[in-house]
Amino acid sequence: MKYALFIITTLLTFSTSYSQQVIISKMEKITPSQGSDHVFIRKAIESGKAEIKMGAAARSNSTNPEIIDFGKMIEEDHLVLNEKLRNIARQRDLEFSEQLSGESNFVYDKLKNLNGVGFDREFVTVMIKDHERIFDLFTHQAHDGKDMELKSFAKEALPNIENHLKQIKKIKLQIIQE
Repeated sequence: MKYALFIITTLLTFSTSYSQQVIISKMEKITPSQGSDHVFIRKAIESGKAEIKMGAAARSNSTNPEIIDFGKMIEEDHLVLNEKLRNIARQRDLEFSEQLSGESNFVYDKLKNLNGVGFDREFVTVMIKDHERIFDLFTHQAHDGKDMELKSFAKEALPNIENHLKQIKKIKLQIIQE
């Protein structure tokens, strides 16, 4: 029994030590200044993928012309933003999945199963929350980013993101009044 416990402890220690070495060796390849820029790229691409899918859902699940138009606009705008960002990522040898992450996929799955007024209310709530988060992400990058190209990209994108946020808040007020 003591021998088995010794083997299990040794294996866990080796496994943990090996995992830490792998993590450390991967971290050593990215300097701290690059790390925050890489996190920005990952989060911005993920947000963009989600906006594209949710914009398409708005066009097919809503009956409100303003939400349909907003969905089309964010789908088109985020396709352009994501393509620019992917080009920047490729220049830095970074690759990202085309699939949505767990949280984004969960929200999208919830939205795509709604229709009409139920869809509209949930969509508006999600879009406000997402665009506030995206605006904060891009603002932080524009002010605090280390990579000048990413910093410039974020600054150029901010007015468009702010416009999306203003428009969806305006749509929310109209939906409440109906």
